Amino acid sequence: MELSKQIEHLQKDVKEVKDALLGNEYNPNGFAKRVEKLEEYQQKDKKHKWTLAGIGLAIGFFIKLLIK
Repeated sequence: MELSKQIEHLQKDVKEVKDALLGNEYNPNGFAKRVEKLEEYQQKDKKHKWTLAGIGLAIGFFIKLLIK
């Protein structure tokens, strides 16, 4: 009897871990999906930073030309 309770408890724990990692019908964005979205955001953020740095350099160069 004790063994079957432990097995049921383990099955419940495994299902909870699976739902947390992969999501379920109530929360489709599990941990794996959130990590994927975070990685996409980081890539976009990196592109934006380089773009802004380039724009800043160009503006600085033109201001320097105007001052001279």
